[in-house]
Amino acid sequence: MTDAVSNLVQLFDTAMMRTLLGGALLLFLAGLSFLVTRTIVNRIVRRVAARTKTRWDDALTNRGAFKQVAFLAPALVLYCGLSFFPDFPHILERIILAYVVINLVIVISRVLGAGEDIYQTYSVSVKQPIKEKYIFFVKSCCVRMRSKCSYCLRCITFSNSF
Repeated sequence: MTDAVSNLVQLFDTAMMRTLLGGALLLFLAGLSFLVTRTIVNRIVRRVAARTKTRWDDALTNRGAFKQVAFLAPALVLYCGLSFFPDFPHILERIILAYVVINLVIVISRVLGAGEDIYQTYSVSVKQPIKEKYIFFVKSCCVRMRSKCSYCLRCITFSNSF
């Protein structure tokens, strides 16, 4: 029995095993941060948005902007947690930053959609539609930026060896 315990202690004492366990713990914390943000924070935001008289929070909730922000929580945990593991390749930081940029582009697109929804409630929107002029241009720029980030991510991933 003591040999088994000493073998386990030796196994967990290696640097590789500590890194694997730390990485697993980091992934667990990232998943937990996503669940907490997605369920608790979004529930609170929806309740507050329903009680206020402003239209912006309702439009942002309907467009799912707050739900998309929940995807940034695990990225923040992973990015901050990678500093504890100097042996991890730096490409993981780049992948996480590209993930953050892509999610921010999606959030910006949803905020613009919410602004468009609010603008449609005004009577002037019939005479001067803003969608064809401005919103479409900004959304297309956001889509281009997202596609360029994903292209850069593929280039980084395939050009660097792990």
